[in-house]
Amino acid sequence: MSSAQIRIEQLDAARHDRQSFDCGVAALNDYLRERAGQDMRRHAAGCWVLTATNQPGAVLGFCTLSSDSILTADLPELSKASQKKVPRYKKLGAILLGRFAVAKNAQGKGLGELLLYDALRRAYTAEIPSVLIVTDPKDDNAEEFYAKHGFRKLGAKRMFILMIDVAELFRSRDSRR
Repeated sequence: MSSAQIRIEQLDAARHDRQSFDCGVAALNDYLRERAGQDMRRHAAGCWVLTATNQPGAVLGFCTLSSDSILTADLPELSKASQKKVPRYKKLGAILLGRFAVAKNAQGKGLGELLLYDALRRAYTAEIPSVLIVTDPKDDNAEEFYAKHGFRKLGAKRMFILMIDVAELFRSRDSRR
């Protein structure tokens, strides 16, 4: 499926069929069905869904973004170039890439990468800036996926990518097109 055949937009409970979504992980399925709308209404998280243009109600994937922060001391050692670009505050503003899933029938088609880059672009261009994006991979496969796209370890369970690295990802990705 090409990027021209997909659409990523905010979850709309009236238009998007959340009940049929199945990514193979019950907790993620339940979140989309039961709590994503509440989180959006409460301004706890934004939820974006990936759909096919020929079936705009069928959710092929989704992700959530919300605000977060991390202690600067928790960052692993950064390169000298990165250190110069990261503010020296006790806490750094971050965007949490919380839940992230692709439907089982849509996996292996590159849709996860499209959804991830959409989330990164939203975070990078947000009106309220942040220094980095953090995520909490649920398993080794998720960790591999994020690492492939430039995320690094942040403690035992978390991963992060600096916004300066996101900008570089976009430059290199755009230059290949």
